[in-house]
Amino acid sequence: MTVATSKAPKTPRTSQDGARLVKQCLAGDENAWSLLIDQHKALIYSIPIKYGLSQQEAADVFQATCTELLIRLPQLREPRRCQSG
Repeated sequence: MTVATSKAPKTPRTSQDGARLVKQCLAGDENAWSLLIDQHKALIYSIPIKYGLSQQEAADVFQATCTELLIRLPQLREPRRCQSG
């Protein structure tokens, strides 16, 4: 499973129910993982930028956050909350 990419998707994606998306990710669905990350990319990037980090540092935070999410995905207490909107 790919951890994360910083490029925008070539085709538009739609929101999905968070619990179903997490379940698909846990089953190894790479498209679900891409959708999950795409839905939260702006939020993940905005926080380090807000604190004054450079674009490169924000990209490093993004990568670390995505890696941590991937590792801890099976332990989410409320997967349904893992959706955009």
